[in-house]
Amino acid sequence: MSRRIKEDFDNLCDFFKKYSLAPIFEEKDFVKQISTYHKKYYSYLVLVIELKEIVDNANYAPCMSQEQYNYVLESCSDVGQALFLVTHGFLPKFFRAAGFGFGQHGGQSGFVSRFYAGQGG
Repeated sequence: MSRRIKEDFDNLCDFFKKYSLAPIFEEKDFVKQISTYHKKYYSYLVLVIELKEIVDNANYAPCMSQEQYNYVLESCSDVGQALFLVTHGFLPKFFRAAGFGFGQHGGQSGFVSRFYAGQGG
């Protein structure tokens, strides 16, 4: 069994070594958009790490419990994964498949453009 696991892991490593998103980064508008997302995500990531001090420091208690922090930490992970999915173009495809319209913001209209504009559904 361990031989099969090792072989599968080697296959996974080989996949990652060959995997590349380089061609999409030739599109200047795309890079600009990802840069904007990244700046916001990086700020959120730093905030989440700083919140750990509140959880670990008794002087701040009971501002945030460990359980609450775990939810915030998980949300940060989810946002990071969403950035990865946006880079792959998955989220716009998901919105289209779910029946949401596209147009105004980079080709989006309807619900999606209102969502990105902070107007909700």
